[in-house]
Amino acid sequence: GVLTLICWAHVRRYFVKALNNDKARAEYALQEIGLLYEIERKADDEQMDYDQREQLRFDLALPILHAFEVWLKKEYPKVLPKSPIGKAISFALKRFNRLCRYCGDGRFQIDNNLIENGQRKVALGR
Repeated sequence: GVLTLICWAHVRRYFVKALNNDKARAEYALQEIGLLYEIERKADDEQMDYDQREQLRFDLALPILHAFEVWLKKEYPKVLPKSPIGKAISFALKRFNRLCRYCGDGRFQIDNNLIENGQRKVALGR
C-alpha cells in the first residue's frame, strides 16, 4: 500500500498568496506553520534519530496541528470561498489528515522541498 502525504510548503504558499487579501488570518496561519517548521529544525539541529523525531512531533507538533485544524474549521465559514484566504483554508482543510501523516513516522519529511529542488537541478541541466 501507498501512504500519501501532503507537503506543508504547498499549504504555506497558499497562505502567502492570501496575505494581501486577509493579512490577519494569513499571518496567523503562517505563524502556526512556522511553529511546525521550528520543531523540524530542532530535530535537525539535535540530530535526532527517527524515533526521537517521531516522539518530538507527537509531543509538540500534534497539539499545534489540532489547534490549527480547529481554527481552520472556525474561520472557513467567515471567508469568501473563492478569495485567496478562502482557497488557502479550503486547500488545507481538504488535505488535513494527509498533512498530519508526517508526524506518525520520523522518516517522513514535513515537505518535499528537498526532492523538488533536486528535480529542478536535473531539469535545469537539460
